[in-house]
Amino acid sequence: MSLSQDAVDLLPGAPLSQAPQLARRLIWLYGIYAVVLALFYAVALLPLHGFDKLKGISHEFLVGGLGPVSLAAVVLALTCLVAMALMANARLALRRAEAARVAGELEGGTPDLLAPLWRLGPGLLARQGQAIVLPFGLLIIALLVWRQWPTPGAPVSPEANLAAALVVGLAFPSLIAERMMAAFPAAQMPEAPGVRRVLLTVTVVLALGALSEIGRTLSFGWIVWIQRGAMVVCALIAAEWALRALARLFLPTPTADVAKAATDSIVAALITGGPRAPGALIRTHLGLDFARSWALSYLSKAAIPALVGTLLLCWVLSGVKLLDDNQRGIYERFGAPVKVLGPGFHVLLPWPMGRMRPVEYGVTHTIAVGAQQGPDAYEKDEKAERIGAEDIPQANMNRLWNTAHATEAEYLVASQAEGQQGFQLVNGEILVIYRTGLSDRAAMQSVYGSADQATVVEEEANRLATRFFASHTLDQLLVGQAAGLQDALRGELQTAVDADRAGVDIVSVLIDAIHPPAGAAVAYHSVQAAEINADASVAQATAHATRTTGVAQQEAHQSVSAAQAGAVEKVQVATGDAYQFAADRNAYRSSPPAFLLERRARNLTPALRSVRLMIVDARLSKDQAPIIDMRSAAAPVAAQAAGSPNTAADIPQPGTSTEGPPPPATSEQADEESAARARGQQK
Repeated sequence: MSLSQDAVDLLPGAPLSQAPQLARRLIWLYGIYAVVLALFYAVALLPLHGFDKLKGISHEFLVGGLGPVSLAAVVLALTCLVAMALMANARLALRRAEAARVAGELEGGTPDLLAPLWRLGPGLLARQGQAIVLPFGLLIIALLVWRQWPTPGAPVSPEANLAAALVVGLAFPSLIAERMMAAFPAAQMPEAPGVRRVLLTVTVVLALGALSEIGRTLSFGWIVWIQRGAMVVCALIAAEWALRALARLFLPTPTADVAKAATDSIVAALITGGPRAPGALIRTHLGLDFARSWALSYLSKAAIPALVGTLLLCWVLSGVKLLDDNQRGIYERFGAPVKVLGPGFHVLLPWPMGRMRPVEYGVTHTIAVGAQQGPDAYEKDEKAERIGAEDIPQANMNRLWNTAHATEAEYLVASQAEGQQGFQLVNGEILVIYRTGLSDRAAMQSVYGSADQATVVEEEANRLATRFFASHTLDQLLVGQAAGLQDALRGELQTAVDADRAGVDIVSVLIDAIHPPAGAAVAYHSVQAAEINADASVAQATAHATRTTGVAQQEAHQSVSAAQAGAVEKVQVATGDAYQFAADRNAYRSSPPAFLLERRARNLTPALRSVRLMIVDARLSKDQAPIIDMRSAAAPVAAQAAGSPNTAADIPQPGTSTEGPPPPATSEQADEESAARARGQQK
């Protein structure tokens, strides 16, 4: 069976089929890299036991910044290779379809599971395919930058050098892949130059990640900026690809002969060189060729000696150390500790022949015992709770014991009730203030005797606090003197850390509070409220009894006083009456007529006040003489004699007339007038 020349190029191993094969192999290579790094992440997060070395490397990948940098670089390479593989396989599928239609000789080829995808055509995959793959890679890298942004001050694991060696091992095959892509002809795969620059950038990022990990082991704090810069470069390249891919959605579908992956990057070209490098852009756009300048030629020749001299000077200056007032340093000469240097300026042998290990000098730290928050938990909690002077305090800043605090811990306290032994729960807030010992021996122990002073102090303090509370009853803890308890704990804790050779001085142990758990606050408040209500009820009853007794005493006193006053008044009235009676009797004995006349005259005035008087005066004229009608006065007597049923109210009363002369003024005048009237009637 004979094949055409185009059909021969489409066979496996032929020039046109080498591009998909190379892309597939590189995808497998970087896919294995990604799986290995993901396994390290899983080992660091899963609770595995018995793999201490692997666990240490995984933890260093997770917290040291090496894992995010390496994974971001590998994801960047995978994104570029997948986008390139889409276009390479689409071109191959298109050529095979054309050859099959022309010659009909390749229809029975090897089946491909992704054949429907390649049959979409280069034009469609250059638009929609790139718009799916490249933004997805950006999303993964952005997630790594957001969640795994390198932070300074992370603890260095003993397996840091092994992690750096592993990344160097990953960078070497990446460099070989970059060389293979550089040797691949651009006519068979138009994306080859751009992919080569991306793979070179990935190799450089992996190498920088490994070097930064080595710098972390040397306590270079500024090395974290290299890790951050590497992650930012990966994010910028991925963002540029995503923008290019999304912009293609607004353009017409390209033809198959010009369709290519959107893997060109200006950022990668600026880093690795290319048609968009600064020198090439200046030469092509402005016509300036700096390669012919004698000044640049001189600088290029002097650059290597100047760089070597600068590096040598920097290496010599690595032996110059300046220690602050709160620092000391242990000088190591060829790895052996020589002496402890105090604050100030020191000139030592350059690195690695001489090395300075800094040690704190007089700096105090605070640990909340039992809080399980790591070193300086109390200081972190206090800094987190600081608020402004005008702000409203938060609820967790309530220092009453009914609010749980992060620096409190629960302890079991022995108790005995009704002859039975038991235990009780209490919350205690115990603070330990410590520092590195001020002696040279303590400084040596702090560096070579323990890996972490804070962990030693925290573990010993937790153990002693638990034993201390378990060996004392609640009454002893609450009634005992706090100063005595603090001194006892401080002495035991100092003995324990001295036995561990940690080089720590326990400055003080503060027992801030010992009280029941916060959950028992409601019940405790109910008991307190019941006791307060009982006391209030007793006080109210006592007040009511006192008030009732006072009122009864007041009423009894008033009754007794009123009776006594009435008795005195009656006695005095009787005495006055007796005295007056005696006086009247004496007066009557002395002159009875005068006494009777005086008494009659004295009683006559009050008696006549309500009586109507008739005055008969002889001096009145006849025209003015009063007329007395005696008939009205004799009628009641006649009626009474005749047995008339009329009452006194029906009998008319005698009346007088004032039409005549006025009545007499005295009784003698009235008698004279009556006699004169009688004489006149007789005539």
